[in-house]
Amino acid sequence: MGTIKTRAILNKHSNRRMGERYGRTITRKERELLVAQINEQKGEFVQKHTNRVTEWHVWLNDVKYRVLYCKQRKTIITFLPALAP
Repeated sequence: MGTIKTRAILNKHSNRRMGERYGRTITRKERELLVAQINEQKGEFVQKHTNRVTEWHVWLNDVKYRVLYCKQRKTIITFLPALAP
C-alpha cells in the first residue's frame, strides 16, 4: 500500500522543489494566488496527466512557473523545471 498524500505533504514537497528548481521558497499567500489562477482558469492549461493531475503554467511576480496541480486536493503537487526558451 502506498503512502497517503495529504495536502500538507504535497505542499512541503512542492516548496522543496521550488527551492531546488527556482532558487526560492513560496509563502502560503503566494501558493493561494497560484491555486486561484488555476481555479479561475487564469493560468495557462498545458495538459492532463491523470484524472486528478493537470499541468499548468502560472505567473507570480512576472515569473512563469510550470506546476502540477491536484484537483482532488486542490493544491500544487510540484514545481517542474522551467522550459528552455
